[in-house]
Parts: sequence; C-alpha cells; structure tokens
Amino acid sequence: MSESGLPLFEFGHRYRVGDADAADVLDGLDFREKGGYTRDLVEVEPAGGGSAVTALLYRGTVDNPNFDAAVLDDLDAAATTIRQSVGPSGQNDEYLFKLAAWL
Repeated sequence: MSESGLPLFEFGHRYRVGDADAADVLDGLDFREKGGYTRDLVEVEPAGGGSAVTALLYRGTVDNPNFDAAVLDDLDAAATTIRQSVGPSGQNDEYLFKLAAWL
C-alpha cells in the first residue's frame, strides 16, 4: 500500500501501437484524458509472467485541478458526480460501474 492507502498496483490492458499509428493514437488519448491528467512512463509486468515493458500511463493525481478531495470521504457524492458527468467521450456510466466493481 502507498502512503495514501491506495494499492501500488493496477490491473488493466496494455496495447502495442505501431509507429505509423502512434501520433494519431496519442492525439486521441490526449484529447480524452485532458483536464489535469499526467502522462507517465511506467514499467508493467504481464500478469501471466514474462518480461516487464515500459508503458504510457495517464494518471489522475490529487494535484489535478479537477480533483475534489472531498469525494474521498463521500463515495455517494463521488458516484453522483461521475454518473452525471458527460464529456467528449460521452457519459461516464460505464466508468462508474467498472469502478464500483473494482472497489
């Protein structure tokens, strides 16, 4: 666990993007993940074993200007904010449900 009590690991998917597509993919991700996310390079290890690889990670941190620390103490308020929010990628329902399942 980290000092904040959050796990030091994540589960997810990694994708390999060909050199010819990298600029377009990054443009799309930068558009979707705007609003205070950092772009970090991290080492990831496959769950089934194998060598670690360097991967690009978009991370929302507490110093994000859109982060509201109050929602950490009120998960219902956080869920309401997420559920009611709509961005360029659409509504956040799927994100909310997947976050709830993970928690």
